[in-house]
Amino acid sequence: MKDMYRFVLHAPILLMLFQNAEPEPCPPCGGPDHAGVLAVRAKLEEAFQLSLTTAECAGAEQVETCRAIEGLLDEAFETLEEIVAETEAGGSISCIRCDPALYLTPLYGSFEAVGALLEERSYAEFVGKFRRMQQSIQLWEGYRCCKTDGKRARPRVNREMDARAVLIEKCGTNFERLRGGLKQVVRMPGDREGCYQSRACRDPTQHNGQFLEGGFWTYDGEYWYIWTKRRTPRGDWVTCDR
Repeated sequence: MKDMYRFVLHAPILLMLFQNAEPEPCPPCGGPDHAGVLAVRAKLEEAFQLSLTTAECAGAEQVETCRAIEGLLDEAFETLEEIVAETEAGGSISCIRCDPALYLTPLYGSFEAVGALLEERSYAEFVGKFRRMQQSIQLWEGYRCCKTDGKRARPRVNREMDARAVLIEKCGTNFERLRGGLKQVVRMPGDREGCYQSRACRDPTQHNGQFLEGGFWTYDGEYWYIWTKRRTPRGDWVTCDR
C-alpha cells in the first residue's frame, strides 16, 4: 500500500518529466571550425580565384592553370567524402547523424559552381570526372538529418537515388545522368527491349492498363521511370512541366 501511495504521489512529477523530455538535438555536420570544412572552403576559394585568371583551357599555359584547378577540386572532393563518411548512418542512403544544411550544403553548391566554370572553359579532360562527382553530390544532397530520441530514426526512402542506383547497374552511368526530378515509377516487365529514354516530353496516358504521368520516360527492362527534366548533349537541363 505504501508503494502504491508513493507511486500516486510521484506520478504527476514523472509525467511532467516525460512530457518535457525532448528528442536529442541534431547537430550540424562539421562546423565553422571543423578542419575538413575549413580545408574544403579554402580549396574552393583558391580554385575560384585561379579560374578568374583564364577564360579557356586551350593554350599550354592555360591548360596548366586548368589542371591546377582540377587538382584543387579533387582535393576538395576527397575531403567532402571524408566529412560525409564521418556522419553516415549505416545502411541508409538518405539519413545521417547530423544536419547537413548549415555547413555542407553550401560547400556542395560552391563545388559544383567552380566545376561548371572549369567545364565552360572547354577543359574536356575534366568532364567525365565532374559528372561522376556530381552524381555523388546528388546523393549527398538527398541526405537528411536523423533526428533521434536515443534511438536511430527510420530513414526516409530517397526514391530517386534508389532509381538512379538501379539505372547505373542496368543501363550505365551515361544513361542515368541524363534525367532528373523523378515523378513516378511503374513496374512493367518486358514492355521494351533493354534500356530506353524518350527525347520528347510525353503526355499523360494509359499504357498497358496503367496510368503513366507526363514527362520524360525512361525504361530499364523492367520499370518505367517518369522524369520532369532531361539533360541535352550540351549539358543544359530541359524541363517538362506537364
